[in-house]
Formats: sequence, structure tokens, C-alpha cells
Amino acid sequence: KKNRLLLELLVPIAKTYPTEKGREAVDNGLQVLGGYGYCSDFVLQQYLRDIRIMAIYEGTTGIQSLDLLGRKATMDNGKAVQLLAEEMQRTIEQATTFDELKPYARQLADKMGLSQKVLKFLLSFAAKGEYERFLADATVFMDFFSTLVLGWLWLDMAAVAKRELVSGNTAYTPDFYESKIHAMRFFFKYELPKMEGLAPTLMSEEVLTILEEKEVIA
Repeated sequence: KKNRLLLELLVPIAKTYPTEKGREAVDNGLQVLGGYGYCSDFVLQQYLRDIRIMAIYEGTTGIQSLDLLGRKATMDNGKAVQLLAEEMQRTIEQATTFDELKPYARQLADKMGLSQKVLKFLLSFAAKGEYERFLADATVFMDFFSTLVLGWLWLDMAAVAKRELVSGNTAYTPDFYESKIHAMRFFFKYELPKMEGLAPTLMSEEVLTILEEKEVIA
């Protein structure tokens, strides 16, 4: 049952976050072409077209976000989220056994606390039956929560890589293991801090996306 709950919680993220961020990655890749631009001489222009469809194959980002917040985060009285937090805590404990990874373990722990605070705020609306308000910023929550999950996975990979380096495991080269740690550092510097910017939006008392009586045309 534990694995099933974790799977159901993570499926909307697996369907959404890589497809949205993959599009960004290909777009960034195009930048290396400089003044040459978007031309058929380079395969990246085909990648950009191909990856756009990925975000709608298994439902749009919006519907996956509603599924994550509206169904998966609340199922079994929040048990799935609790189980995920326990898995993250295990990774944090493993990472703190290495001095090099301790600062990143603390960062992830801080973001876990922030996530719990945000989810508690949003769930208060569901408890009052204000479901439209509860789900109004579901896509923002998807970005927020997915970033936490990816941070956890990168720290987990870094902890495994560090353990293999310390043990002298030669299944892969030292550069391979170091690359995993380097990629984790990149994510923690450039991506994980974005949660701090999304949290105020999710916990704002101001409601701008729900209209009751009159239509607003900008």
C-alpha cells in the first residue's frame, strides 16, 4: 500500500514536470546557436517541435496539477504526502553523514518545512468546502511541489555518488560520480530557491483568478 500511495502521488509530477522543463531545456539549447537561430541545419529545431506534444500526451499540465493537489495530496487523509516526507527525511539523514552534503541536506529540510506550511494553508480551504479557492493555483503548486521532489531526488543521487566515491567503487569512473554531485549543486543553486518565490503566491489572501459576479476584461 505504501508504494502504491507514493506512486499515485508522484505520477502527475512525472507526467508534467519533465515535459514542461524539457521544453525549457531545448529552448535554452537553441541559445548556443547564437545568431544562426532556428534553422533546419541543426536538429534542435526538430526537438523543439517534438517536445511540445509531450505536455499534452497524458493530459494537460492544468489537469495534472488539479489531480496532484485536488486528489493525490489529499487521498487517504494525506498519507501519501506523509510517506513522501518520510522518504525525504531518510535521504536528508543519509546526506548529513557527508560534510560536503550537509548544507544541501539543510536546504532540502528547510524547503520541506515550507512545503508543509503551504499545503496546510491550501488544505484549510478544502476543509471549509471552498474547493474552487483550494484549487485556484494548482498549476503554481505543481511547479512548487515538483521542485521539492526533484531536489530530493538530486540529493539522493548525490548521497549515493558520494558513498560510492568514499568506498572506492569502480563500477563507474570518479568523474561520473562527481558529475552527479555537481548536477545536484546546480539544481540547488538555480532551481530549488524558486520555491521561495512561489510560496507567497500560494499563500496569498488575495484571490485574482476567481470571479463571482462580473467579468473583468483587461
